[in-house]
Amino acid sequence: PGPGTAYSMAGRTVKASCRKSDIIARYGGEEFLIILPETDEQGTVQKAEKLRRDIASQPFRDGGLSIPVTASFGVAGLRVGDTKQILVGRVDELLYEAKHSGRNRVAAPGKTGPPPSEKEEVSTGVRLLVVDDDPHMLDLYRVKLSGFGYDLVTAANGGE
Repeated sequence: PGPGTAYSMAGRTVKASCRKSDIIARYGGEEFLIILPETDEQGTVQKAEKLRRDIASQPFRDGGLSIPVTASFGVAGLRVGDTKQILVGRVDELLYEAKHSGRNRVAAPGKTGPPPSEKEEVSTGVRLLVVDDDPHMLDLYRVKLSGFGYDLVTAANGGE
């Protein structure tokens, strides 16, 4: 992605908050892998929470639009006997747990955050009308687009 994209904004935020000893790598299309040497699991969860808040506080601006950007994190510590594949697999499972339980949260063994009281309602101020005669597609649009802060209106046909 180019220098003005939400992904590059998030990447710059991550890079700016990491130490020289930390390792940041692109892992997949929209994922980063961050290795924090000499940091225990609790410290890593705290770092992920700070990054999550920092990223969410910087909406992506495109023309007159302000689009909220959020991040989900999976956090796991290295255990005796772990290979890198085992560790990355555990982190990946936790990342998907964070995504499937509402996004914009940190998942770690024994923790998935933020707690409900910390959830933030985001709004882009943009109202979208989606017209589709397939009710399954309308449900998909409702779930996916409302998570980005759009005021979503759906209709099964033009008459509605």
